[in-house]
Amino acid sequence: MIQQTQDQWLGSVYHASSREGGISFPDYEYLAKAFNLDYYKIDSPDEYSNVLKVVKSSNACICNVNIPREMRVTPQVKFGRPNEDMEPLLPRDMFHQFMLIEALD
Repeated sequence: MIQQTQDQWLGSVYHASSREGGISFPDYEYLAKAFNLDYYKIDSPDEYSNVLKVVKSSNACICNVNIPREMRVTPQVKFGRPNEDMEPLLPRDMFHQFMLIEALD
């Protein structure tokens, strides 16, 4: 989400949101071993069965889910818009039809 915002407002300069921009991550598997925790890693949708192991486990664990860098959030609330008016925007007549409270302009 941070890189998505940087794409929209900051010319895709990824300061503090990428390895190239200075962010780093610990070795989560090593961290789990250090604290005697179960460790699960999910690199692709094919490995989502590991989520069931996490949910069924009665032990504390670390679950490392790798999300592709190009992944973006949809729908998304844009800066300055109310939370109920996310992009991609609904047609205005449909938006007003389903609003429970009076919409802001």
